Amino acid sequence: MGEVTKVLRLAGPSPRLAPTSCWEALGEASREIIVWSRVSAALAGAVLVVGLFGAPAEAAAKPSKVGLITFTGASLSGTKASLSLRWPAARNARSYELFISPSYSGVLKAKVYKRTSKTSITLAGLKRGATYFITVRGVNGSRKGARASRVGRTTIVSQGSGAHAPRSVTTWNLCSEKSGCVSGGGAWSRRQAAFQAFVKARKPSVLALQESKVLASGRPTAVPDYTRAAYYSSKSLFVDSSVYGVVTKGDATRDEIDGTLRECREADDGRYGCFSLGGGKYAVWAEVEDLATGQHVVYVSVHLTSGKSDAAARTRCTEVTRLVDAVAKANPDGLPVVLAGDWNSHRNRSNDWQASVLRGAGYRDAFDLARSVGRQHHNSYNDWETYPTTSVTWGDHVDKVWVVPGRSVVSRWENAAPMAGTRYAAPLVSDHNPVLVRVSLD
Repeated sequence: MGEVTKVLRLAGPSPRLAPTSCWEALGEASREIIVWSRVSAALAGAVLVVGLFGAPAEAAAKPSKVGLITFTGASLSGTKASLSLRWPAARNARSYELFISPSYSGVLKAKVYKRTSKTSITLAGLKRGATYFITVRGVNGSRKGARASRVGRTTIVSQGSGAHAPRSVTTWNLCSEKSGCVSGGGAWSRRQAAFQAFVKARKPSVLALQESKVLASGRPTAVPDYTRAAYYSSKSLFVDSSVYGVVTKGDATRDEIDGTLRECREADDGRYGCFSLGGGKYAVWAEVEDLATGQHVVYVSVHLTSGKSDAAARTRCTEVTRLVDAVAKANPDGLPVVLAGDWNSHRNRSNDWQASVLRGAGYRDAFDLARSVGRQHHNSYNDWETYPTTSVTWGDHVDKVWVVPGRSVVSRWENAAPMAGTRYAAPLVSDHNPVLVRVSLD
């Protein structure tokens, strides 16, 4: 029966022994198996035999597949970057092997990069602005489990001084007016309270909104405690009245600026306006002043053409080219710029060509610059479903915030939809989730 570690000889009839919490705790703590038996009843006394055995079945068991890897942090020091990540514990795994490669296919052929007994790790000494693909597998002796699904992340390429107080920007397509919005989520009157509750709870410094015609009047009840900085063709910019004021021109005062544009051009009374991107697509912009520091910033809210085809992708490239050119002309003083909106594309698409245009103009997705991220695998488009859709390699984020890396420190990127347990809280405000970015601008 194996090695006997203790024999208790009990006089009298055989006891009736049932497992107790103490027995169970001993078994769990020692990771051993407790076996007991008694000898023949013909013996004068009962003999309780207690043996401690290793768990060979467990020790030899193959680890289960590692679950979804999550990035928890990023940093940049000089020319070297780091990434922090974690993953769920794999069943039967005593340790883990991590693989990393600049190639999505190459990571499956890569040699072990790190070994650890933990379910989290920080990878230091990485190239700045480089994209890496990572996978992890569990190890139990000579047995090795299946690798986790491959995930990708780009390291921080550069960053600003961080000298200015960080401000938060939320971009959100409200889906407030189209017929599909009403049939999917109900009338705006049913969703407005949830929208206002989010704004009150998260208090973003800037709201860049799309499909927001329902807020066109700019009434105080639309977004309490916020000033509408610009509105045109369903695109809006609202600023927290305690944080920012819209920059005026001439004798205009902030109280006189209503942010409504009758034509797609720069307004007469303030530094706000509209950019025509062609084909009936527009963006709105506003130059605002930080009331605490006096810093001036240009914010933009944009909504590009939808569609997955190459033709739609080429149209978006044209729209983005016109956008960055228009922003440059409207910003001769070279103020910091934040581009936020529904870009109708993401990096999981092979024809995400507009991203190259933006990078060529000096911008980077705030996601790639963020020191911490929240729920990066949840798509920003929810399709009116309260169960989050998960995209593995990259989250499908059609809603983005773009900034200039050398003039920005992005402390947080977050898919900020309110949650109720593992589901989005109902009622949903929109078929898009809010994306919130916290950034310090130089």
